[in-house]
Amino acid sequence: MAKEEKTMMIRSLMIASAFGVLMAFSTVPAALADDHEGVACTMDAKICPDGSYVGRTAPDCEFAPCPGEEGDDAEDDDDAADDDDNGDDNGGDDEE
Repeated sequence: MAKEEKTMMIRSLMIASAFGVLMAFSTVPAALADDHEGVACTMDAKICPDGSYVGRTAPDCEFAPCPGEEGDDAEDDDDAADDDDNGDDNGGDDEE
């Protein structure tokens, strides 16, 4: 019986050790995921009117402005012009 108990004890310790190692490695990716909250954008490129290329930038993955263009203000102005062309204005309240 002593030999069987010793064998059973060794097997139990090996199983417990293997379980502990698996648990340790399974928690490492979760810990790393909390540290890296970055944004990964696709590697698309946009051709600018001057022939240069710009890529997408974080955090919204929008295309960077072309050389000579302004940042987000140019896009907002274009949207406002599109609204006026479609008749989606506020009845001329903007021109006071």
